[in-house]
Amino acid sequence: MKKLKNSLLAEVVPKGAFTEVSFISDKGFGEIVENKLWLFSEEAMFLSEKGFLDLGMNEKKARKYFSKHNKNFLHRYFVYRDLRIKGYVVKSGAKYGADFRVYEKGVKPSHKEKREHSKYLVWVKGQDEKLEIKTLLGINRVSHSVKKRLIISIVDKELDITYIQNARVLL
Repeated sequence: MKKLKNSLLAEVVPKGAFTEVSFISDKGFGEIVENKLWLFSEEAMFLSEKGFLDLGMNEKKARKYFSKHNKNFLHRYFVYRDLRIKGYVVKSGAKYGADFRVYEKGVKPSHKEKREHSKYLVWVKGQDEKLEIKTLLGINRVSHSVKKRLIISIVDKELDITYIQNARVLL
């Protein structure tokens, strides 16, 4: 396993239909870089949990490893997993200052002929984290300028997730 900031280069474990790296990429996971799948830590954890990726460590060690490199990993992961289970395609939202950008169900963001844009920016917060109005206004402005809906996901102590859509209203 090779460390890359908040991401991971990983080999795909041969298992059923997931033996083809391009198949995984078509499902919205990672990006192919030099015939390897470049996954963000949430993607790697999800594929490992589902049995399609061998991280070379058990789930508990993987969570600890990823949390060491990203203090908000667990909250981010639970939101990522929840959205993936619901059928959304979830990618990094770093270039927009958000945690994730989310595509509608069934969209293939890596599809070159019919490239679609994400519809949402998701910002993950823990129940006890403070939310400064200046930060909220900034990310709301960015989401509005790139024509995406801002979703704030709040993860409580029981790891339940509440999604709040935030919008600008012009009067």
